[in-house]
Amino acid sequence: MSKKFVRNLRTMVTMSLAFAACAITFTLPAQDKQPQWKDREEYDTADAAFKDANATTRLQKLDKWKEKYPATEQIQLRQDFYVITYPELKQGRQTIAAAQDILKDRPNSFLALRGILVAVQSMLNPIEPADLDLLQRTAEYMKANEAAIYAPTNKPFNYDDKTWAALATQMKPVPLQTMTWIWGQRKGKDDARIEADTTKYLKEDGTQAAVSYLLAGALLGQNKTNPEKQVPALYHYARAAAYDGANSLPAATRQTVEKSLTNMYTQYHGSADGLKELLAMAKGSTFPPADFSIKSDSEMKIEAAAKELTTKRKDAAKQLAKNVATELAALRSEEHTAELQSH
Repeated sequence: MSKKFVRNLRTMVTMSLAFAACAITFTLPAQDKQPQWKDREEYDTADAAFKDANATTRLQKLDKWKEKYPATEQIQLRQDFYVITYPELKQGRQTIAAAQDILKDRPNSFLALRGILVAVQSMLNPIEPADLDLLQRTAEYMKANEAAIYAPTNKPFNYDDKTWAALATQMKPVPLQTMTWIWGQRKGKDDARIEADTTKYLKEDGTQAAVSYLLAGALLGQNKTNPEKQVPALYHYARAAAYDGANSLPAATRQTVEKSLTNMYTQYHGSADGLKELLAMAKGSTFPPADFSIKSDSEMKIEAAAKELTTKRKDAAKQLAKNVATELAALRSEEHTAELQSH
C-alpha cells in the first residue's frame, strides 16, 4: 500500500508543477523604469530567444546573448529564461545550477524553486544523497515562506494576475508531497532520518495522517536493530487508521491500514485485547503519552506463568497451613484424651 500511496502523491506533484509550468508564455516583458537594454542589438538578440518556442534553438540563442553581452542589466530576465528552458530539454544538472544561481540573489524566485523540484524528481539518474538534501531544503523553504513566494509583488514576469493568484492554492500541498517523495527515496536506507523528519513535521501539523503512516513505517523499519521502536510504530499506524479529521487518509485507506494494524498488533501482543482502546487513544492524539506501552506476547506469557506460579504457591501455602492446623488439632485432641484417661 505504501508504494501506491507514494505513487499517487508523485502524480499530484507532477500535476501541480505542470499547472505552474503551463502558465508561462514567451513574450518580451514591457520595459517601464526597468533595467535597460545596452543597445538595439542586445534587444533583438534576446527577443529572438524569447520568441522561439523550440527549447533547443532557444537555448542556443540564449547562449549567444550571454556570449555577446556577458554583463547586462537584464540579467534576471536571462536567468529566468535559462531556468525555464533547461527543464524542457530534461537537463537536470543545468536546471539546478541555473536555479541556484538565481536563488543567491532572489531566494523567493518561484521559477528557480520550481526548477529544483522538477529537476531532482524527474530528471536526475542517479539521484545522489546531496540531491535529496537540496530538494528537502527547497521544499522546507517553500513551506515556510509561502506568503513571500506567492505574493503579488513576486509574480514572475509572464504570469497574469489571475493565474498567479490561483497558483498559491495549487502549489500549497506540493512541499508535503515533495517531502513524501523524498521519504520514499530514503525508505530502507535512512529510516532514522525519516523518523526525525516526520516527527518534526507532525509536531508542526499533527493532522497529517499520511505522515503518521510514514513515521510508523520508518519506526518499523528499524525494528531489527531497535526492537523498542515497534510499540510506537503500532501507535502511529493506529493514528493513521483511526484519525478521521482534516487531512486524514481516505476511508478505504484507513480500513486497509486498520486491517494491517490488527494483524501486527495481534502478532505482537498475542491477541486483539486492547486494540480498540489503542485506536481510540490514537484518534485523539498525534503522539502517545510518555508512559505508553504495549506488552508483547512473550511478556504476556511470562506474566501469566508468574501469576500461575504465584497462585500455586499461595494454594500450596494454604494447603500447608491447613495440614498443619489439622495435625495440631489432632495432636491437641490426643493430648486431651490422654489427660482424661490419667484421671
